[in-house]
Amino acid sequence: MRAGRHPLLAYPRLPPLRRRRKRTGEYLKQGLKRVGIDVTIRSQDTAAFTRRVYGDRDFDISSTWFAAFSDPQVGVTRAYRLGWIGKNTPWTNGSGYRNPEIDGLIAKVQAQAEPDPAARVAISSSSSRSCSATYHRFR
Repeated sequence: MRAGRHPLLAYPRLPPLRRRRKRTGEYLKQGLKRVGIDVTIRSQDTAAFTRRVYGDRDFDISSTWFAAFSDPQVGVTRAYRLGWIGKNTPWTNGSGYRNPEIDGLIAKVQAQAEPDPAARVAISSSSSRSCSATYHRFR
């Protein structure tokens, strides 16, 4: 969060999910207020939301959806790869996650000329453990 100002919670205004997203924002606002943090909630159309989160990165907390799909190479890679930060591409690495180990594992999978299912499972498992360890360090 930026010093001297309220955290910004950004979420897209999309029916039919609009009410759920609004409730999520209000829940976060109330929870953070309990620990002395005032939150400003922004609800905007999808174009403004994607520009704010995936381009300008003008937010502190974002609430959106994300589909991982059945193949980590298709769905998960875009959420964690450093190369997707700030590219104005919706539903990629909007969180700004950076981990050289994950980028190395992603590159290793992408470098396989003939995909080896067992190797992909092992790499995906290693990626999951690394991401989980990162998450638990910040809890």
